[in-house]
Amino acid sequence: MRNVRAAIAAVTTVFVVGAATSFGSASAATAGVGTTDVTTTVVGIALGTDGSVLGVRLLGDDARATIDPAVSAPEAFSRLTGVEVSSDVVEALNLSSGAIESKQPGGDDSVTQGSVNLSEPVTGVTVPGAVLSGTLGAATLTSAASAASSTSTLDATLTDASVAGGLAGIEGVSSAVDTAATSAASTGTRSVNIDQVVVLDLGSLLAGLNISLGDLPLDVLTDLLDELGVPVGDLATGEAVDAAVAALNAQLTSLATLAAGTDPLTDTTVGTIVDTVNGIGLGTVIPAEVETTITESTVLGDQVAALIEQVQGTLVTLIDDVLAVLDGVALLEVNGVEVGVTTKAADTVENSVAEVTAKLGGLSVGGVEVPGVDIASALADINATVNTVNDTIGGVLALVHADLADLVDVKVFERAADHGVTSSDGYVEAVDGITALSATITPPEALAEIVATVTGAVGSVEDTLEDLGATEILEGLGVDMGLLGAEVNATEAGALADGGNVTLASITSTSNFAPSLPVTPGTGTENDRSLAATGSNNAVPMTALAMLLIALGLGFREWVRMPLRRATR
Repeated sequence: MRNVRAAIAAVTTVFVVGAATSFGSASAATAGVGTTDVTTTVVGIALGTDGSVLGVRLLGDDARATIDPAVSAPEAFSRLTGVEVSSDVVEALNLSSGAIESKQPGGDDSVTQGSVNLSEPVTGVTVPGAVLSGTLGAATLTSAASAASSTSTLDATLTDASVAGGLAGIEGVSSAVDTAATSAASTGTRSVNIDQVVVLDLGSLLAGLNISLGDLPLDVLTDLLDELGVPVGDLATGEAVDAAVAALNAQLTSLATLAAGTDPLTDTTVGTIVDTVNGIGLGTVIPAEVETTITESTVLGDQVAALIEQVQGTLVTLIDDVLAVLDGVALLEVNGVEVGVTTKAADTVENSVAEVTAKLGGLSVGGVEVPGVDIASALADINATVNTVNDTIGGVLALVHADLADLVDVKVFERAADHGVTSSDGYVEAVDGITALSATITPPEALAEIVATVTGAVGSVEDTLEDLGATEILEGLGVDMGLLGAEVNATEAGALADGGNVTLASITSTSNFAPSLPVTPGTGTENDRSLAATGSNNAVPMTALAMLLIALGLGFREWVRMPLRRATR
């Protein structure tokens, strides 16, 4: 009998220990779960209300890594759409290069795409050159997913892109993404570097409003040269151009007087005229052989006609040079754009991160240099830079018409309004985002009247060129924007008549993490988000079983301790 009790005691011990072990297993900490999502548009163009006239997205990407069963089974993907064009007014402009994707599980863990011509992103799909041109460089995407860790990456480049009729020109872009979700934290890192971007060249902007530089008087063009701080050849200022034009016109007036005479011009008279024209600052515009031909002529009419041809030709060339400079001058050029976003969600708010980095190496409006800034600068410095840019652009456009001074609004380093680290319902969440630069075009309500006033003014450069018989040089102004207007059926009002927006390097990143299985609000129970590695969520039944085993064990223990009765003989 003692042997029986010993055996029972051993079994009791096993029950009690087993019950305690079961109870402990039911309450053990669960590995953390989380998700990171990142979305980026490297270049975005929207013409019209919400891009209704034309929308262009270049290097748009989305990436995710998760091990949170409330989101999905462990999953990771990186997805890149090199180019996407949309339009509500022209069905044929709804075009896309299509997305390439690395995804695990259920897809390729690594995908590489070679360079792509943006004018033909997919075989048989052609994007009009006025809408978009350039080259997407090679892109590499990866992904990996398991119960304990999911990751995704993306690297892509863009070169020499021109968008929306020259509204933006971009070169040297590199873009990189890393997302990760592990049992310890969820993280996302995103960076975009742009070597150089030209936003809003003057000729394209005006052409988008149906205004040509040829509609403006010559003195307005020279004022624009001074406001923008750009030279024309060896003439460093608009004032110098004015002086050269005045000198040429003075010679034309003198020649008209000489033409009323009867005797041929002397060598001295011809030489004086040639020296005066060649001394204006435009170089040797009347070469020696032409001067010799004129002086050797014995017919006054031929001499005067030859000189007038030379002087008028010089004046036409000078006006052509002025128009060419202003047509291509950048209202905003940015160099050395660097932006990045990092989000990390860990076990506590204190251990988590939501931060942005950003730097503009240099900005310029025409020839006016504006110091570069980074997001670590004092807010006052950043605001001063933005104000300088906007004031300079406003001053330029006000010369065209006073009511165009507020046409363009530039912003740099716009951080997402919703950013920071918070904690709710068992999750820590880190959110951040930034747009490196945006330029918004908002035409005044009376745009039609403004355009009519500008284009109907007397004494325009076009009128001058008509007198000189050289209006053909106006045909090259704002060509790409004119072609864009035709593509989007906006030739009468202009492609920018309904406004537009240009954005560079717009990034958002969200990471969330729960250090253990969160409790569903209002239920007092854990969410059903168990991982395969941790088994099913059986805490309640396992606890009840453990309590039963303990009770049985204690009962057996008391029975074992009872004294043995001797058998009655």
